Parts: sequence; C-alpha cells; structure tokens
Amino acid sequence: MQFAVAVSLAVLATTLLSAAPAQAGATWSIALYRANKFLSFTGNITVPPNLPSGGTPYLWPGLEPGNAATVLQPVLDGRNKHWYFGNALVGNPTGPYGGGVNAVPNDNLAFNMTNIGGAGNWYISSANGNQFASTTYNIGIQMQAAIFAVELYPGTVWDFGNLVFRNVVITADGTDSRWCTSNIQTVNVKKTITGVRSSVANNVVTCRFDTLTLSPP
Repeated sequence: MQFAVAVSLAVLATTLLSAAPAQAGATWSIALYRANKFLSFTGNITVPPNLPSGGTPYLWPGLEPGNAATVLQPVLDGRNKHWYFGNALVGNPTGPYGGGVNAVPNDNLAFNMTNIGGAGNWYISSANGNQFASTTYNIGIQMQAAIFAVELYPGTVWDFGNLVFRNVVITADGTDSRWCTSNIQTVNVKKTITGVRSSVANNVVTCRFDTLTLSPP
C-alpha cells in the first residue's frame, strides 16, 4: 500500500514564505516543529467526523530528517471514502508497509514513533482499540522535523472536518525547549493548540500538549 510522499523541508521553507503548495499535484496543510534530534513522537488522532466525499486525502503525523529524504508516518488514509490507519516509511529510503488498522469517523486512534536507543532506527505503531499494528525500520537516520499534515491530491475537498491530535508527547535530545513553546511553523492551515508545556530532564526535552487542531485555511 502506497502512502504519502516526503515533504521537502527546503521546499516547505519557501512555502512558508509564499503560501504556495509544497509539492506540485498536492495541497499541503502543515504544522511542524524542528529540533536537532527527535527521540519519540506519540499521541492520539480523532478520526474526522465525516467520511471523505472522494479523492485522495492523507492525514498524518510524521518525522523527517533535515534533508527531507524520507518520512516516517502513521497515515490516516481516506481513499475510497473509507478511513484506514497504517504505518509507512516513504522516500529514500522507502520501507516495507508496516501494517495498519481500520477506522471509522470519531474513532480514537493511537500512534507511536520511537527512536530505538537513540541510534536512528525507528519503531512505529498504529492502534484502534484492540486492533494494533507495528514494525521497525532499521535505517540509522536521525529526525529533525516533527510534522502534522493534511495532504490532499487533485479532486479532494477538505470536507471531512477538522483533524484533531490529542495527548501529544514529543521528546528531543538537548536542553533548549524553545522549539516546543515558540517555534511551531504552519503553512496553508488554521492551527489551534491547547495545554502546551515543556520540561527538561537528563538532557531530554519533553513537549506535551492536550490538543492540536488543524482546520481548513
């Protein structure tokens, strides 16, 4: 199963200035954090309240390296007017499909991306109640961007409702927590965040927030 493609952060940087789509053929609505070395990214996604009316919508949290060559992502796939939540590594390298779970509107999904031993090999999982799928990608790549994305291809309308992330916890190496509290970037989206707080212990920054909501621009 083929999922979303990597977001070029170099292109995205231009997009953040120009408010143009980040990739030809797709409309991107993105919020992202940057840090030197992410260690984990976990949370929940509330499946939007409506089924897509058609087209190809991909909704996802993800992690990318600084060169944006690849993206690690549990993707909520809305093709065929149906929701499906699955694990993927897309780009260079691309990994084998990592399994997934079915979903319907308003389900509470869980995701986990964890840097195994800090070495740049990654565990990823997606879950919906007692449905669970996980895999490991041994790629030796550190991630510098944590992304929340709505990716829409031609013929797709954002008519399924807001995308809400809940109980998000992101950890990164270091002691500077400003990336959590002040440095989120957005493009082509309305963003609302509640309950943001950060802490630092043992050279690890932990960033938490209660909700992050993406809605159409």
